[in-house]
Amino acid sequence: MRKRTFISNQITIALYITCLCCCFSFSSFAQNNALDKANELYKDKSYAKAIPHYVKGLEDRKRFSSMVKLANCYRMTNQMALAEPILAEIVQSDKAKPKAFLDYGKTLISNGKCEEAKIWLTRYLDLEPTDKDAKERLMACDKIKDIKPYFDKVVVTAFDHNSNADDSSPIFYNNQIVFSSDRNQGTKLLKQKAGTTDRDFLKIYSSSIQNENNFSKPSSFSSKVNELNKNTASPTFWKDTVNQITEIYFVRNSFVATKKKEYNLQLFRGVSSNGENWKKVEPVNFCINEQNYMHPSISPSGDTLYFVSPKGGGEGGVDIYLSTRNKRDNTWRKPVNLGSTINTSAHEGFPYAHTDGKLYFCSKGHAGFGGFDVFVTEMDKATGRWTTPINLGSPFNSAADDFSICFKKDGQSGAFTSSREGGDDDIFLFDLNPDERIMTSAVKEETNSSEEDQK
Repeated sequence: MRKRTFISNQITIALYITCLCCCFSFSSFAQNNALDKANELYKDKSYAKAIPHYVKGLEDRKRFSSMVKLANCYRMTNQMALAEPILAEIVQSDKAKPKAFLDYGKTLISNGKCEEAKIWLTRYLDLEPTDKDAKERLMACDKIKDIKPYFDKVVVTAFDHNSNADDSSPIFYNNQIVFSSDRNQGTKLLKQKAGTTDRDFLKIYSSSIQNENNFSKPSSFSSKVNELNKNTASPTFWKDTVNQITEIYFVRNSFVATKKKEYNLQLFRGVSSNGENWKKVEPVNFCINEQNYMHPSISPSGDTLYFVSPKGGGEGGVDIYLSTRNKRDNTWRKPVNLGSTINTSAHEGFPYAHTDGKLYFCSKGHAGFGGFDVFVTEMDKATGRWTTPINLGSPFNSAADDFSICFKKDGQSGAFTSSREGGDDDIFLFDLNPDERIMTSAVKEETNSSEEDQK
């Protein structure tokens, strides 16, 4: 009897161990399956889609290479707060490569932790002393305390129709604010998701100005401009008063794949005789299919087109270029890099040509608070060179990404983009002379009242 009981207990233990092994095997299989899927998506640059698979795959056992890729996914989707603790763990490992120190330093800067970032940038430069980008970031950290507000009085308010996705690149046109967004467009036949963000593709929207900072509900700008399953963004406009037409320039994915089977971003141009119905929408003549082009801004005179590209021969990263119009055939000449006064070894972007001749842009290379900051420069007429860029300071710039500033016709109000609230990009409206406007408004009211009384 005891022997039979002993055998029974042994069988039970064996079954328990077998079940336990099966559970561990199943868990290991699920974990490996999740990481395999994550790596596949990561290779395709579908960073947002890869994130939940990496998180699931790393639940039970940490794998260094997967942690590095997860941190990269968070950084590529601008989720710096989530990237920071993972990178903090990565840099403590003996397996950490020098680039991890650089990435951690950049992430800390984006999260407003410059003093801590200096430690890791210094450690990186001890290993990679010739890295120009890292040197510029380190110097920028020391200059933050000296940045003063460029404008004396500024009131900033959030745009009423920001979404929980990215809303950016505002521009004022035809009594509207026109902007880019990858907000949910609802159910559409054959609609796909963008791989990098796992959200809808960027589209251009417009919202009518009702009064002051009140706007109508945004709607799709134009079916001739927006394309299904293609990113369409960054509009800029110019009215040709001689020929009585309006031009629009914007960014959209090419219809032709590159050798790497990617659909690069290209600059497109369209024309309209009434400012609404866009025709002849086609790529700008200097665009090459194998190259990316972004963030167009046409000068008030219509003879200069600014844009951004990582094309070779620049300062590094993504640089700002300009092209001048050939009026004989209305084409654009070979682009010219704006040079090292403006462009750095890091990224520059979102140029905006103001009516007063100043050029606004954003940069990660010039001294700033973290992420992208907005700067201003202008051409020195005596030398023909750009002046040293000035950081706009608070309240335009913050530890988050701040970029794509634009102005209304009055030159005293406008809009810009920032990720300072919630991590996603939002549009903010600004007024440079709020006190003067209140006084002007009060005078108008008093004048109107007096006129009514006299009647």
